[in-house]
Amino acid sequence: MVVDRYIIEIRPVCESTFEGTATIHVSITNKTTIGDPIVFQIDDLTIESIRFSVAGGIPNLRPRFYPEPDDGVLIIIPSINATLYTFRIEYTGLLDVVGNGIYRGENIDEETFEDVDILSVHDETIEEKITDVQNITNRNENRNDIGLNNVRPGQSVFTYNIELTREDGIIHGKAILDVRLTDQTIGNLMKFNVEGLQINNVQVGVVTIDNLQDAALAFVNNNVLEVRPQQAQAATYIVVIEYTITLGDDGAGIFLGQLDDDEYIAMNLHPNNARRVFPCMDEPNLLTTGLSFTFNDMGFDTILSNTQLVPDSTTTFRPLQGPVHRWAMVAHNMNNIINPVANMVSLYVRRGITNQETQASVAINEYYNALNTWTALNHSQIAMDQNSALHVVAVPDVARDWYGLSTLCIWEPYILMENNNAVKQRKTALVTIAEGMARQWFGWVIFPENWRDQWVIAGLGSYAAYEIAKEFQTPPDNEEGVSLIDMNTIFTTDVIQESLLYDSYQSAQPLRLGNNIYDDNLIRLHTLGLLKMKAPALLRMTRLVLSRQTDLVQSAAQGLLRSRSSQSVTTRNLYDGLNSGYGGGAGSGLIGSVEDFLRPWVENSGYPLITVELRQGGLNIIQRRFGFTAIPEINYNIPLTFTTSSNPHFDDVFPRQMLETNLLLDVPLEDDEWIIFNIQGQGYYRVNYDHGLWERLIGALSDEESREEIHPLNRATLLDDSLILARAGRIDYDIALEIALTTELETEYAVWKAFVRNMEFIRKRLVPFVDNDEHDENIYLRMIRRTIVTMEEEIGFEPDGVEPAMVSLTRGLVMEHACKVGYEPCIAVAVDMFYDPDNEGEVNPNIPPEIRPAVYCTMVREDDDDDVVQALRRHLDELQSRYERLVILESLACSEDAAFIQALLSETVSDDSPYVVEERSKIFAAVASSSFENSRRALQFLTRQTEAIRNMYGGPEKLEEVIFIMAENIIDGGQATDFINWVNSQNSISNLDDSMLAAQRARDRINENIAWANNNLEDIYEWIDMNDASTVFVSTTSLCLAMIIALYNQQ
Repeated sequence: MVVDRYIIEIRPVCESTFEGTATIHVSITNKTTIGDPIVFQIDDLTIESIRFSVAGGIPNLRPRFYPEPDDGVLIIIPSINATLYTFRIEYTGLLDVVGNGIYRGENIDEETFEDVDILSVHDETIEEKITDVQNITNRNENRNDIGLNNVRPGQSVFTYNIELTREDGIIHGKAILDVRLTDQTIGNLMKFNVEGLQINNVQVGVVTIDNLQDAALAFVNNNVLEVRPQQAQAATYIVVIEYTITLGDDGAGIFLGQLDDDEYIAMNLHPNNARRVFPCMDEPNLLTTGLSFTFNDMGFDTILSNTQLVPDSTTTFRPLQGPVHRWAMVAHNMNNIINPVANMVSLYVRRGITNQETQASVAINEYYNALNTWTALNHSQIAMDQNSALHVVAVPDVARDWYGLSTLCIWEPYILMENNNAVKQRKTALVTIAEGMARQWFGWVIFPENWRDQWVIAGLGSYAAYEIAKEFQTPPDNEEGVSLIDMNTIFTTDVIQESLLYDSYQSAQPLRLGNNIYDDNLIRLHTLGLLKMKAPALLRMTRLVLSRQTDLVQSAAQGLLRSRSSQSVTTRNLYDGLNSGYGGGAGSGLIGSVEDFLRPWVENSGYPLITVELRQGGLNIIQRRFGFTAIPEINYNIPLTFTTSSNPHFDDVFPRQMLETNLLLDVPLEDDEWIIFNIQGQGYYRVNYDHGLWERLIGALSDEESREEIHPLNRATLLDDSLILARAGRIDYDIALEIALTTELETEYAVWKAFVRNMEFIRKRLVPFVDNDEHDENIYLRMIRRTIVTMEEEIGFEPDGVEPAMVSLTRGLVMEHACKVGYEPCIAVAVDMFYDPDNEGEVNPNIPPEIRPAVYCTMVREDDDDDVVQALRRHLDELQSRYERLVILESLACSEDAAFIQALLSETVSDDSPYVVEERSKIFAAVASSSFENSRRALQFLTRQTEAIRNMYGGPEKLEEVIFIMAENIIDGGQATDFINWVNSQNSISNLDDSMLAAQRARDRINENIAWANNNLEDIYEWIDMNDASTVFVSTTSLCLAMIIALYNQQ
């Protein structure tokens, strides 16, 4: 018996225990021993489960096994005799024997003199990857990686020629690969990544295609095609591989998109989906001198791709250099409805769609020209032989990040807008379009050397996108721009504050991981996770630190696009680019080295918390690392901005000085004078104040006039910080809820966004808490009656003529929240508006778009006889807008009918599902978040239909998306137990496969949230019970008036 490969994954469970997964590839080299037991050495390991497979594939068969601890061996008896096995062994072990095996030691942190845990491996003799170990210190960039190498060291593919021919739902593929081997690895098997490919034939020629012979050996082992040629001592081979692909609909690899009779075929290879289209080496640092595609019999009139067609061909495209993941293609019969930029940009939509393209076209035009300027690189000149035009395609069924040059696919609800659209949709669409277009540069022109450096690409792309979107939505001087969206506010609420929230969890990962990553699940979790928000948020703060006069982030981006065009980039390249501009005369002088400033933020999860304490003659500023659970301390260089009530200047967001350790600040305050740090919430940190300073801020926020002196973004940040600090136990909820109550004076979107985000977390968990005779089930409703007064009086639940976009956005946000908790005036408006006064029993088509989600959801929740649901289903048939359709589908999830919800969820995984792929996960999310009872039904559905969800929602990426959605909506101990039991069960029960790590991180989030609930809900209930009464009369008056109007209109 020979072990060809070990893949070891180790996860610390507690201080004394770790759990591990060993994937072991075994060859039986002596045929006379086939059928003999497989034996491994073990010492002090507890074997939990074993699965195996033969000749590659996912291990899912159960063998008999017998641990023999006295002899130090594990005996496995597979049920199938074979010469190639893959075993997946799950086990646990102890960390308490210092110096032996893997162990946990202690060191003394030189700065804090506190014990720091160190997880160490004694005698690294096997290939390992260690996951979920936090970066507690800055890592040495040159350290040896602990992890898998690329698919085959010493091998490169010089050129790829890929021919894909469609036959109904099958793609027949032929890959011709020019493979080069180093002298040191000649004789080793050639290896190529494949996933979901049926390999039919492999031939190999030496140097040229003219001497092809069948491969001496070709087999797939754990999604790797391994090939041995007849002549095994050459350095150059031509490998010809014939294979077939079954067309899926998940938006990854090559797939068939469809809505009713409208079909298209597209190819999206990012980040590692090239292996689903052709055998390849698809790590982003592995470059090829030429990759060309031929697409035969696709069945459509138009085929769009990165490059131009070769002369005299309608199916073969010119080759491109670089990594393979950047290719993309769309074959379709859609309508070129408009050209936003003449001869340069085209927009395609399904035939029959009209009057939804205007706003998208205007945005695309603006963004195209703005990005050409912002990047200093014209899109039409990115690459030789490129398709010089940009083709934007509105697809009806999938929503995935798109990185292909000259093509861009965007899900219809995120690009096509009716003239009378919801501001909420427009906000999403304008950002999605901007980010999608920015990836033409950040993701195609430059790309990460390894996916652990994806934060550089994603950060620069989103940063640029928000900059051009902000410029697009800023009115000219002396104009109001009523219809425009405040993109600075949106960036603060949707990017900075959202990132700070999720970066507080113990399971949060650093922007840059300590080691290279190659496994699919690690790449998904990293590239689609927190970094998409944290990276641009950190770059925004960095821009403010480096220079007042010059955007040095933009300068660095331009430098990378110029110097690293069609090359990979690393974090080091970004540091060097930023340092170059900072040291070139434009720098602020606040920091010494850009790298030293950024590394603690980039290489560690979490962020700093500064605490401001009033001292005689000034302020004492202290920094600590923040998280919901205690984590080891590190030191940040924190940019400080602040202002006082005696000299307010909220428009100056550039830092005055840096906080390196602790600081005594010479800023004396008069009695009752307040001070606010982190102006407009642009810094990536939180601020705490001592009790006296919090009291001064509460006094200012509670007064209508003094409140207006504080910038809305700082009012939002004070609310967000206080509620999160209370959630982490850093301040009492007395302070945080007192600040929340001051929202009774508020009409600004940013403040209400912070309120809803944080108070919805509390509200959900109060629902099961008050479900007994001792508590008032309307406790949270009483809180809303107190806080909604000014918003209801000055904005109301119904628009009155033309109004600013941000007002409409605020109304929609608050009304959804208020109606969900049962606020009676909100419900009365929904009842009054729902039905068409001119067409009995039908949905009113004139409901303002911004409040349709609240109206529809409320009516479905109140629907006892199914009339509302039937009316909405009829209304669905009349809609052309896919966004409006989505609003209705999500509203159906508000039903309290258990049978209806179960049927709705079941439809999302049925073979003849009436919902397109992206709608299915949206429906699940809406069900999980709509109510406590529906979250229980969603959890049961998730744990029982895991495999179906993976297959029908769009693959493991979408399964993991709904797992994290579910985690946010598990709100009591019973649900948590069910989820944890599911995650901890054997894979044959959970069906999580390589989504296990995502589920474990979701489990960790749940544990933190349940611990919070156990420690805080009683105190929160009692506080609201004692502090909700001051404005009940106003709310009751509104209630009576609203009810009278609603009843009158229903006569």
